Amino acid sequence: MMVQARENRIPIMFSEEELADIDEWRHNNRIATRADAVRRLCKIALFAEQELEQVVDNASAGVDVLADNSYRLHEVFRLIINRETYGMTFDRDQLWDIFKLAREQADVAEEGIRGLHTMLVTIYNAIAALVEARSIRGAQRKSQEVIDKANASIEQARVRKAERETQSEENRYLFLAVRFESDADRAAYDLLSEQEKEAYLGDQIEALREEEDADPIAFAERYGIDNRKFWEKPEWLEFLDKREEERREEESAP
Repeated sequence: MMVQARENRIPIMFSEEELADIDEWRHNNRIATRADAVRRLCKIALFAEQELEQVVDNASAGVDVLADNSYRLHEVFRLIINRETYGMTFDRDQLWDIFKLAREQADVAEEGIRGLHTMLVTIYNAIAALVEARSIRGAQRKSQEVIDKANASIEQARVRKAERETQSEENRYLFLAVRFESDADRAAYDLLSEQEKEAYLGDQIEALREEEDADPIAFAERYGIDNRKFWEKPEWLEFLDKREEERREEESAP
């Protein structure tokens, strides 16, 4: 690729303070000439303006997600910590539900923060490439390499996450398949070759996935699945109503 000749001049007037800032930046970064320093600063400004818009958009979306999660946590807090549960000891399963929700919310926050951190570090490294390369052409190439590498890393992380989620889902279906298989099914399975066993389990997993997609409620009822937290179940609301009624009776007693 041929380097384009610089045939255009743009007269620019600088104040003494602006020129001093450019010279200081130039000397700090060992840029050969003022002209090269100005060109690099223009490249950096254009790059930053383009890339930071995406960072701001992602940050704004992240704030919305965190705000929604905060509201949800507040609503859950009101359901489990109130006058009716004062002095109450929660059992192991209830504590697990609480800790599980807290972990889910923490994971969402961590993922968002890590994503923003990755974007900001990528922008910083790309700008550093624009500053440190020996030529503008080399700077642009190095900057693009930094961005491509970061994008590849993000894509790999996304693929790994999707694989983990798929594996987790398959393990859930496999557990159900084994749990509800008959003795005859088990005996027939044991007679299969390793390749036939793998194909059989794959068919079982796919059949369970299609069954759940077709009617999630019927699927949950058939296999005894209840993913609701304890505060989402009617029994908990009935318990709170009963505790409130008892409390009011005690308060109104002479």
